[in-house]
Amino acid sequence: MRSKDQILLENLYNEIYHDSRKPVEGYVDADELIGQRLWVHTNRTHRNQGYNGMVGIYGVNSKGHRTGSPLHYTNEIRLKGPIVFEASESSSETIVKSGKRTLVAGTSGIVEKTEGNTNGMEEVNFQPEVKWFFCVSDPEKKKITTADEIYFSADENGKYTMFARNPR
Repeated sequence: MRSKDQILLENLYNEIYHDSRKPVEGYVDADELIGQRLWVHTNRTHRNQGYNGMVGIYGVNSKGHRTGSPLHYTNEIRLKGPIVFEASESSSETIVKSGKRTLVAGTSGIVEKTEGNTNGMEEVNFQPEVKWFFCVSDPEKKKITTADEIYFSADENGKYTMFARNPR
């Protein structure tokens, strides 16, 4: 069993891996992917089943849209521009009507060194009822389509947070 000090020290050098959650095939430290342009989303299946890898990672096409099957999973990732926020409004409407969640929204960008610092960033969210990504602090929930940088993290309890620098 590792001490709290050992865990804190490891977290300074390693991506967040939660010992309280089960291991998952395809899990990576996002820093192993630096320089790659990828698409990420909340991985509710892993979260709900107690697995690590609560952020799903996919390849992208030339426009920054998701392609194929998941390549990897992680709990924390930072992306720099070009950032593309992608959400299907029609699929969001289907979720609202049926109550059944499906993969309809994610964000692409170029992986950079993952640091938990969110200074100067705004919290961003996606809700099927809204149909697009928006800043949590915006009462009008205006649609954002890009930003300079995003930081995406899932904590041990499965809560997702996403922050954006200069969302627009």
